[in-house]
Amino acid sequence: MTLDEEAGPVSAARIITFQELPQTSWRNGGGRTREIAAAPSARTSDALAWRISVADVANSGDFSSFPGLDRVLVLCRGSNMVVTVDESEYLLQPFEMVAFPGEAESRATLLNGSTVDLNVMTRRGETATQVSVCVVDGTTPIRSRPSETVFLVVIDGELRCRGGGAATARLSPFDTIVLDHTNDPVELLGSGRIVRVELRQVQ
Repeated sequence: MTLDEEAGPVSAARIITFQELPQTSWRNGGGRTREIAAAPSARTSDALAWRISVADVANSGDFSSFPGLDRVLVLCRGSNMVVTVDESEYLLQPFEMVAFPGEAESRATLLNGSTVDLNVMTRRGETATQVSVCVVDGTTPIRSRPSETVFLVVIDGELRCRGGGAATARLSPFDTIVLDHTNDPVELLGSGRIVRVELRQVQ
């Protein structure tokens, strides 16, 4: 998947089913990752333009270094955690986030058991992002602009998706709706929390 501002509108929202995504165990044994979506860089060979993934974190440990990438981490499940970036500490409670450079010395310290985190990485100067945690209650219309791709990642609750040319679909935790370069809205029905990730290409 790429961010191409010349792409035409799509007629339907796409849904990525979380349980169908393969999971990869970390080499240090500290957790597992499922990649929701990613795209290669158009400007740097053998590099990412952006990546969205969900990590099950079992133990405290250092983050891998990703020079040139900016990171946003959202604590979705579990107890509080402390993210240390260089010499600064950030205490995260569920549904809070922290942004930091991928090349920084960074570490996660779990305070009371395992966590589930959403990770967004974007290549600096190539892809820009805006990440927000949203509460859905009732019928909520959501749309993207033609210049951006929007990912709606379900965190919890009882939610369904309707519209965009697709039939109504029931959503499970971490299922993801993708709105790609379209003004056609979709509706979220029910109550719960989502993470909205907006991606756009930097000119």
